[in-house]
Amino acid sequence: MKNIWMIAFFLLLSVNIIVIIGGVAAINHYLPETEDSKELPERTVEEPGEPVFTLTTTKEQLNYFLYEELEDEEFSVEAAEDRLILESSIELLGRSIELEMNFAPEVQENGDLILREDGLRLGILQLPGSEALQVLTSQADLPEWAEIYPEERAIYISLSEIEINDEYVPAIREIDLLENNIEIDILRIQE
Repeated sequence: MKNIWMIAFFLLLSVNIIVIIGGVAAINHYLPETEDSKELPERTVEEPGEPVFTLTTTKEQLNYFLYEELEDEEFSVEAAEDRLILESSIELLGRSIELEMNFAPEVQENGDLILREDGLRLGILQLPGSEALQVLTSQADLPEWAEIYPEERAIYISLSEIEINDEYVPAIREIDLLENNIEIDILRIQE
């Protein structure tokens, strides 16, 4: 009788080990390989020109704009208390799983924006942001003015590369979500 319990124990232990190894292998299979780490760029202040005008808005107005612009996309972005929240869902092992990423915005001297990842939830799990940003890098079709830096846990938005009618570029002056103040300068490109 003692021998049967010992065999059952080792059999159960073996099954648990196989399930754990299989789960880790499945996760590693679905997560892309990590690229060589790259650092956020040190951008100098490039003055394309004097501000033609400044847009001042609130979180509510920004959220309305984001909702309207991203209505047909597979994700949504919302300005919350002191962060931006990206929500989406991904297919993993044949199931749709909710994804939520929190970003703290940082304005650069040249008006560009860095979004620092400060929280990630996949379903009910809290995950490391660098892994999620690595997945986002491999699967997202981002515009050329947005670049992901997984090791830095950040997304760099080069607003200075977005031209409006070949004459103007936006530059963020301030994003203070706690004070509900967002200011964006529209600069004329100097020729």
